[in-house]
Amino acid sequence: MEVHLFDTQSQQATFLECEKEKRGITTWGDEAFIFSHDAWLGHPRLLVCIERLFTLSPIARLGTIRHEAAHTVLHGAPIYYVFPIPPDCVKLAQAKGVSSVVLQQVLYYCAIAVKDFETTRLLLHQGYRECQVAFAEAQFTPDYEDRLAWLLAKEHPQTRLLFFTAQLKSLLLAWPLEVAGLFHLEKSTEAMLDYLEPEQ
Repeated sequence: MEVHLFDTQSQQATFLECEKEKRGITTWGDEAFIFSHDAWLGHPRLLVCIERLFTLSPIARLGTIRHEAAHTVLHGAPIYYVFPIPPDCVKLAQAKGVSSVVLQQVLYYCAIAVKDFETTRLLLHQGYRECQVAFAEAQFTPDYEDRLAWLLAKEHPQTRLLFFTAQLKSLLLAWPLEVAGLFHLEKSTEAMLDYLEPEQ
């Protein structure tokens, strides 16, 4: 396993941009994560943004580290990062006017959400409760970037689709905690998205 530490978010983003360009990876969004994981090189790799990690409480930091370490166990091979789009999805997207770039990104967001669900479930099974609740709570705290993403997305159907699909990551990450009675998913989701304007 490799671990890369970056002092700042911009250093991490620059590294990811170069790596993606080298490997022909077209998805985006992971440059904003505190931690990200991949297996593009055939083995697990963690990328850590120290600047963002230390914005979390100590218990949430521990939860984040355990969460990402669990990803290396569950999702440490390239097969977890390569997703061919099923032909029926391509057909439906074309019929709805959704571009192939947007469709690939939607699939990426769905995949990382499912992987986060599996990771939380594993950690709960191993007895890591308090740190995973703290980590989940941190995911449900909106920041300036979340609000900006909504302002940029809200007027366009395809960007709205991307915005809402991206929310699956937090929702599925916390679902096992909700099932275990450790987290109030509905209340937390309302708080996370409280900046959305009601439909007219």
